[in-house]
Order: sequence, then structure tokens, then C-alpha cells
Amino acid sequence: MNLKFSWLVLTALAVQGVLIFHGLHGVGTPMGDVPYVYDPWMQELQKSSAWWGLNRAWVYPYLALVPMLISLPFQITDYQSGWLVMMALLNVTAIAAMVGWGRREVLETEQGKWRYQAAWYWLAFELLLGPVAISRIDAVSVAIVLLAVPSLIALRYQTVAIWLTIATWVKVWPAALLLALWVAARKHLNVVLAAALTSLAVVLFALALGGNQNVFSFLTMQGTRGIQIESPLATPWLWASIAGAADTGLYYDQQLLTFQIRGAGVEVAAALSTLVLVGAILITAYLAWVARRRGASAGAVLAVTSLTAVLDLIVFNKVGSPQYIEWLSIPIIFGLLLSREDWKLPAIVGLVLAGMTHLIYPIIYGEILAATPWATAILGVRNLLLLALLIWANLKLSKLKSSELVVQQLAN
Repeated sequence: MNLKFSWLVLTALAVQGVLIFHGLHGVGTPMGDVPYVYDPWMQELQKSSAWWGLNRAWVYPYLALVPMLISLPFQITDYQSGWLVMMALLNVTAIAAMVGWGRREVLETEQGKWRYQAAWYWLAFELLLGPVAISRIDAVSVAIVLLAVPSLIALRYQTVAIWLTIATWVKVWPAALLLALWVAARKHLNVVLAAALTSLAVVLFALALGGNQNVFSFLTMQGTRGIQIESPLATPWLWASIAGAADTGLYYDQQLLTFQIRGAGVEVAAALSTLVLVGAILITAYLAWVARRRGASAGAVLAVTSLTAVLDLIVFNKVGSPQYIEWLSIPIIFGLLLSREDWKLPAIVGLVLAGMTHLIYPIIYGEILAATPWATAILGVRNLLLLALLIWANLKLSKLKSSELVVQQLAN
């Protein structure tokens, strides 16, 4: 085992320790979903025959049950300790796989050096984002996507599609990466078949376990929810509340366990947000398709389309939970590996967004709930930065062409 790999693994373990310590002893309750949501779900599951996402409606695809169940035997004192041990092991495994398990033949290549830099970047991103980086099911899906990096480097698009599909069946957002992979690949059908056959296997396994129509309940469970206060869409109503607008403010949804806004036009905006999000994704797909027709490299198209599509899911999403920012780490890593020098700006902005999101939740979250102007302004600046990065990504995607300089040509 080489020294560089050893330092990376030890640092990864240290980062997990820091995140766990601050999650348990820092400001607020950023670990709240684990003891107050996931643990009760597992307790109810063990007491009844109601399996979430299989024969009972659930907000997540049913594969999200797997890491929640795996956490049970890792318990030291309680369920939360089991989840944290599971996440630490999963994240360190993902980092190790990302750099080829420290093999010298990987380290000594130019690509290997960039893989190590991307791994260090991800650790910095996680550290800046804070405890929500390990205390939500999103963290599991991110780690699974990281496991696809070696296959991406080796140009095994079908294998990448399988990993991304599995991650999508844990939390839906990696579907944006699948879209980017499909557009970027020359053999589109291979990507579609790999994703379709993996999904078919997941569904058939669900049915074999006794699943019913609730296997697809995650597709509709979010449809009627309101606008969460962290969402960029909530900004006008947050400031209207501060200005004293009548019947405008926030409330706590007891069912969804989130703070949402109320006020004139909120219901209409929430209903339209899904259409706007779908429209944004379609525009991204079109721009990516045009870029490929112009002769842009697969690597550049994959990286920029991933970033644009993930930002579409964040900026136009009525939920806007802080852990969503963790999604951004993946397309930025793709960019660092596939386009490199072109990605210094989004890489820096990504770190700033992670740090600002940690500040927003949990550090000043109470001030935001109290409608304090300075705290609301920080949330607004974070959301404007997300919008600015989305504009950059769209412009970048629309300008991609055959002369685009990239280090890695993906010719699959």
C-alpha cells in the first residue's frame, strides 16, 4: 500500500470523525433524520409486515431500505450509531475505489493523479457541507455514484449506467446523470438497455419480495407538497414575510417534517414548479444533443450536462433540502476528471456553496426561521450563486463544439 493512498484513507476516516462529532455535539440537530425518521421507520418495519416502498407507500424508492437495514447490525449504542458506522465505511470504500485502491499502476499515470485530486476535493466538499453530508439517504446515493468512477475512466459506459441506475433506485436525483451519460455516449442504445435491464431486475426483485403498486409510489408522493423555505423558489415569500405581507410566512409540515412557506400564490407556484423543472431538463437534453452533433467530445458533454441537469433539479425544486447540495460534488468531480482546467471555477463555487449551506443549516437556521433579515439574505445569496452557476453551465453547454479542449476523450 503506497503512502499517498494511506494518507488519503486516513484523512477520509478523520473527515468522517469530524462530521460525526459536529453532527452529535455541534449546533442544532443536523443528524435529526436518522434518529427521528429512519429509526422509527425501521422500528415499525420490524414490528409489522409493512415494508416501505414495497407494499406500503414511501417517499423513497425501495432500495433506500437497504442501507437503513444494513445499519441495524452496526449499532453500538443505538440506531444512529449504526447508521454513522455504515456511512463511514461506505464513504471510505467509495474513496478507495475511486483511486483504484491505491494500485501503483493507477497512481503513476496522469489520470491517476487527477483521480487523487478529485478524491481530495470530495473530502473537502463533504467537510465544508457538514453533518448533513452523512446523515441523509442522499449520502448513500452519492457514494454509490462514486463507485462508478473507475468504470467511467475505463470507458465502460454500460457498467456506469448500472451503477447510476442502482443509485437512482436509492434516491432519484442520479437520473440526471443517466440523462447526461445517454446523450454523451455514441452507443445510446447500450446505455438505455443497461439502465432498463437493471431497473427491470430491481422491480422483479421487489415483486418477488411481495411488492405491489407501492414500488412506484415514490414517483407521486412528493407531488402535493408545498415549497420548502430553503428552496430558491421560496425567496419572494420569505422577503414578503419580513416586509410584513398579510398571511405570508412559514409553517411546519408535521407529515413531511419540513418548514414550508405560505402566502398568496404559493400553491400555484408549487404546482408549476414541476413543469418548470421538467422543461429545464428538456432544454438541457436538447443543448447536450446539439453539442454532440457539433462534434463536442463525449467527456465534455457528459461533465457539463451532468452539472446543468443536477443544477436544474436543485434550482427549480420546491424542496431544496440542504443535503441536495451534496449532489453537486458528483458532476464537479466528473468535470475535474474529464475536462480538468476548465473546471476550476465551478469547483471553487461548489466549495463555497457547500460552506454556505453548512452555515445556513444548521448554524443560522433558527435565525432564518425567525425571519431575521441578515440570515435570510445569506440564504438568498446562496440561492443566487446556485442560479449563477446554472447560467454558467447552460452557457458552457451551449458553446461546446469540436474544438473544445479536453484531456480525456471518451469514445465509447
